[in-house]
Amino acid sequence: MIIHDKSFAINFLNKVSYYRFVGYALHFEKFENRKRTHRYKPETSFENVVDLYNFDDKLRTILFDAITHIEVAFRTQLNLHMSLNSKDSHWPLSKKHVNAQFKHDKFLSDVEREINRSNEIFIKSYLRKYSEPTLPASWMLIEIISFGSWSKIYKSLENKDIKKDIANYFEIKPFLLESWIQSITTVRNICAHHGRLWNSSLTIKPSITNNMQKTYDTKQRKK
Repeated sequence: MIIHDKSFAINFLNKVSYYRFVGYALHFEKFENRKRTHRYKPETSFENVVDLYNFDDKLRTILFDAITHIEVAFRTQLNLHMSLNSKDSHWPLSKKHVNAQFKHDKFLSDVEREINRSNEIFIKSYLRKYSEPTLPASWMLIEIISFGSWSKIYKSLENKDIKKDIANYFEIKPFLLESWIQSITTVRNICAHHGRLWNSSLTIKPSITNNMQKTYDTKQRKK
């Protein structure tokens, strides 16, 4: 690898660990028989890798901003339709709303853990004022429980009409919303924890419609 400016390289690696750096440098390596040679392609420079790193940093920022709007809207719609339909301010506490595949006991355990470590004023105010139900109302829980948990609840909802109503807000079918929300959750977590998003293979790839296939290159939808 060509290093044009040694001081720049040292300063960069003092801010960004070498292990993190080589995750991007791997793109420039030579491979033989699909195995690493630990040698770089001709003319590969330190700055090439830094440029790729900076691109990924900007990509995470753009996507995280976009996902924030999706996440807030999804949480709001899920709670709105479930609260109105069930006429229950504490609907997440009842397992009757989800199928047997949803690990409801674990969900309640996670909720209790988040409440116990929360410093939110509205959580502390609820706990001081009410003894029953022991856990706060759903519109409070949507603010402190993870996006991933809510995506799993949506996937497991017993009431298919409610799933459809929520999906209608986003103008897509329920199976698409379910698929994309799960995939977006993975991307959101990568962004939130400053992981490498560029060239990263997603554990859950989103469903693609025929119209999407006509418009986009869907060969690498796991990335």
